[in-house]
Amino acid sequence: DDTLGRTSDAEFAKRRLFSTSNITGAAFMIRTAVFRELGWFDERYFFTPEDIALSTLAREKGYLVYVDADTSLIHKWKTTASRLAPAVRPAAVKGSLLFFGRKSRASLFMLSIGVWLAESAKRSKSYILMKLRPSTENRTKHLVFKNISNSIFSNKSPKELFLYFKEEL
Repeated sequence: DDTLGRTSDAEFAKRRLFSTSNITGAAFMIRTAVFRELGWFDERYFFTPEDIALSTLAREKGYLVYVDADTSLIHKWKTTASRLAPAVRPAAVKGSLLFFGRKSRASLFMLSIGVWLAESAKRSKSYILMKLRPSTENRTKHLVFKNISNSIFSNKSPKELFLYFKEEL
């Protein structure tokens, strides 16, 4: 678990807690009052990186962000998420672009070009693989990369992209 709150490093000296820049939303603890004060998760980002945006905002407001190295979490990777990947991944990529390109339109544009080129290359590769080895997994991978490529320069929000692509599943 990650811990968030106003406190000093000395209080955590007995445990293997250390200060960090950001936390993951997969497993974190935050006081309800602090979460409320920060405005909950920023819906502009939807699937990702709302957790990074939250911890960035917390640090800007004077809170400290910690990781507890003595705590572990088991995550069942690729369970439900893989079925929804064609809707989740485009929303996540769009959210990440909006967050990391938030300083200026130029930085957003440059990031978007780089990501679009990378995702378009993956889309081409997945198309060839889908044709050579037809399978549900390969069709899904191709659909993920196609949806990401098509969403990068879209005016839709990450949430709108998710809802749009989910309807197509």
